[in-house]
Amino acid sequence: MKKWTILYFVIVAVVFGVGIYRHADNWEKTAVIVPGTVVDAEVHRSSKGGTTYAEIVSFEFNGEKHQLTRGFSSSGRPKIGRTREVIVNPSNPEHSRVKLAAIWEFLFPSTIKNHPNMGFMWMMGAVFFGVGWFFLTNNYEFFRRAIIVKGTVTSFSTRRGSKGGTSYVEEITFEFDGEQHTVSGMIGRSWKPKIGTVREVGVDPRDINKFRVREGKWFFGIFLAIGVLLLLVSAFA
Repeated sequence: MKKWTILYFVIVAVVFGVGIYRHADNWEKTAVIVPGTVVDAEVHRSSKGGTTYAEIVSFEFNGEKHQLTRGFSSSGRPKIGRTREVIVNPSNPEHSRVKLAAIWEFLFPSTIKNHPNMGFMWMMGAVFFGVGWFFLTNNYEFFRRAIIVKGTVTSFSTRRGSKGGTSYVEEITFEFDGEQHTVSGMIGRSWKPKIGTVREVGVDPRDINKFRVREGKWFFGIFLAIGVLLLLVSAFA
C-alpha cells in the first residue's frame, strides 16, 4: 500500500507544480514589473519558540502606494531598504507579489493568495482524487490476495441521514472453512436490497476473520473521476 500512497502524492505534487508554473507564467505575461523597497518585517513565531521573518515590501503603481507581505519567510531578519522587483497585477494591485527568487516560493501560503481559484480547485481535486484513489488501490490489494467465496444477501440494516433520508446496507451470509459468517456491505443504497442476491466476498488469507464484500468500484470511481477533472482544471484552465 505504501507504493500507492507515494504515487498519489507524486501525482498531486506534479499537478500542483504544473499549475503554479502555468498560472504564474500567464500572469507575468500581462503583469507590470515595478521596483519595490523592503520597509519592515512581519514576525512569525512557531509553537516551538522559533522565529521567522517575512519581508514587507512597499511599491508604487499608478500614483498610489501599496504594501505586500512576502509569502516566503526566513530565520534572518530582512535588510530594510533592500530593493525588490514587484510583479503587479494591473487589475488588482493588492494581489501583486515579489518576483520569485527561489523555487520554493511557489509553495503555500503565497500560492493561495496569488492564485486563489487555482489553489482551491487543486485542493478539492486532491481530496476527491485521494478518496477514490485510496479506496480503489486498497480494495485492489485486498482482493488480489483474497480468497473469493460466494455469499447471499439474507437481510439488510438501515441508516438514517441527518436530513431524514434512509439508506439500506446489505447483510451477506457466506460459508468458509465449514463455518457460516455474516458481513455487511460497504455501500448504502436508497432502495431495499433483494434477498437472495448472490455477492462475492473476499476472505483475507493472512487473517481469515477479515472479510470484505466486492462492491463499490463505481461509487469510488466517481470520486476518482471528479478528482482528476478538478486537478486538470486547476492546472490547465
